[in-house]
Amino acid sequence: MIEFIDIGCDVGEGFGVYSYGYDQEVMELITSANIACGFHAGDPVIMRETIDLAAGLGVAVGAHPGLPDLLGFGRRPMKAPVQDLCDYVIYQIGALEAFCRLAGVKIEHVKFHGALARMSAEDRGLAAALATRIRSYSKDLILVASAGSALEEAGIELGLTVASEVLVDRGYDSAGRLIPVRDPGGVVSDPQRVLEQVEEVVARSRVKTGGGYMPLQQVHTLGFHYGTTGIETVREIHRSLKMMGTKVMPVGRFPGGPS
Repeated sequence: MIEFIDIGCDVGEGFGVYSYGYDQEVMELITSANIACGFHAGDPVIMRETIDLAAGLGVAVGAHPGLPDLLGFGRRPMKAPVQDLCDYVIYQIGALEAFCRLAGVKIEHVKFHGALARMSAEDRGLAAALATRIRSYSKDLILVASAGSALEEAGIELGLTVASEVLVDRGYDSAGRLIPVRDPGGVVSDPQRVLEQVEEVVARSRVKTGGGYMPLQQVHTLGFHYGTTGIETVREIHRSLKMMGTKVMPVGRFPGGPS
């Protein structure tokens, strides 16, 4: 049984006059906020407002950098030099950190969005380059990576603090990789299946895949998304974790750190 777990959600993903999601409601139920930094969603005003909201509730603030693809919401893979991709990430982290300083909070973690997350989970060279650049920027940042991914491995090898994540409202293929959102089985919208996934991860250290189950060496954070997991389901996740005796808190505040 996992003793401590973090609950994270991607937030601040509106843009200009367009709102998206339920930041106000969900912020009261999560421990880590992955805040969009303007490339796939978000803008300076929304970033500031979201940081202020998280800070007021004691939620850990993290950067959620994506590819420069507003029209595709950062979910379309992009061919670009590795150096450029690294620069995109640092640019976005720096923008969020500027607002964090104004709010008097620190940026605690980095979690890649959409296609960038999938690319770094599967491409070992890209994963190593991104993890190296993040370490050069700040050794104190927690790198959130999909459990069992190339990014998780790269971060650990480089000595970063890595928070291994399972997305409880997403499907995994037989190789343990996330199924793209638009593909059959990519999204888990049934609340009961989401809760079953939580129990599998926390109580049995495994995640359901297209071919059965994939064992997990470590899991520190459970993630979910707007439009897939409703507020009441998130409340049920909390109730389930409480019944299993698992304590919910940000990864950076685990007693003794992630392990």
